Amino acid sequence: MKSYNIRILYRCVLATFLLLSPVLCNNLFAGTHVSGGYASAGGTNIVLTLSVQTTAPANLIIEQYMSRGNRVLSTSPRAKKIEGGGARIKWLVRNFPSGSLQLSTRLRAPLAGNVKAVIKYRDPDTGQFTEIRIAP
Repeated sequence: MKSYNIRILYRCVLATFLLLSPVLCNNLFAGTHVSGGYASAGGTNIVLTLSVQTTAPANLIIEQYMSRGNRVLSTSPRAKKIEGGGARIKWLVRNFPSGSLQLSTRLRAPLAGNVKAVIKYRDPDTGQFTEIRIAP
């Protein structure tokens, strides 16, 4: 009787694992299409470098946040939106091929406070909305 219960338990555990494995794998590898970091996160030039893998997302939304009081002179490529004098900068990149992308922000004075970025895109493999946070 005990071996019969163990076999049933084993089959239930195996079935549960097989049903959940696609979900676990998607979560494990989510966000692998885009990675990045700050090449420069101080002074008057802030440089965020992104690496986009071979299966690039159709669109990237990049938002950079800085402490209030910083004033942006220019961005390259040109930002879609700059709010609060530079507290929030937003880029929209469409149909970017794989490779690297460099986003530069030139400030009036050296960076006061912190900087961080959030990259958002729809995963081309799963269709799930993906968000990556980058801090120096």
